[in-house]
Amino acid sequence: MQLYAYSKILNSKPLWTTSEIATIIGKNRVAAKVYAHRMVKSGLLIGVKKGVYSTTDDIFLICTNIANGSYISFISALNFHHLSTQMPSNVYVVVPRKQSPLSGVKWVRFPPSKIFGFRRVRIGNGSMAVAEPEKAIVDIAYRPNITALAHAYESIGSCNKKKLIAYARRMNVATLKRISNIINLARKKPKMVGSAK
Repeated sequence: MQLYAYSKILNSKPLWTTSEIATIIGKNRVAAKVYAHRMVKSGLLIGVKKGVYSTTDDIFLICTNIANGSYISFISALNFHHLSTQMPSNVYVVVPRKQSPLSGVKWVRFPPSKIFGFRRVRIGNGSMAVAEPEKAIVDIAYRPNITALAHAYESIGSCNKKKLIAYARRMNVATLKRISNIINLARKKPKMVGSAK
């Protein structure tokens, strides 16, 4: 069946637009929509939003491929790096521009100059962008209204302190101050535990 032949080609990456599908099948966008709809009904594709389809149900792969220049951060990135056991109900994704709502995803808009400190990780037939542990913590300090600062404090022990300070300095003065305070609190913690014994 032609649908299955096309689905093998589409499995080469996690996200496709109607225009890209039209190119693959060699037909116009109207025909591509029909093919995409049939593949969704057959379970070969997943409809993500209007004109966008996925070959995977992995929300991490979907959300960082749907928005250019985006990366997973905050508590979601800390969870990915095994620095937090809390599983957030939404995936927190930093984006440079406004995005349309997507179920299970919390878009957090940053100025382009604040978007750095992430890397791409290969997963299955695609890759996703995820913040380095230090940048995830700095992002929490930059926007503490998104994820509680307590998560940054709990995760800071295994992070590179020089990188934390350098990243915080690139954000703003308030972020640098918060990160400095968290680092100081983390340094005092063992002494406090020892004195209590």
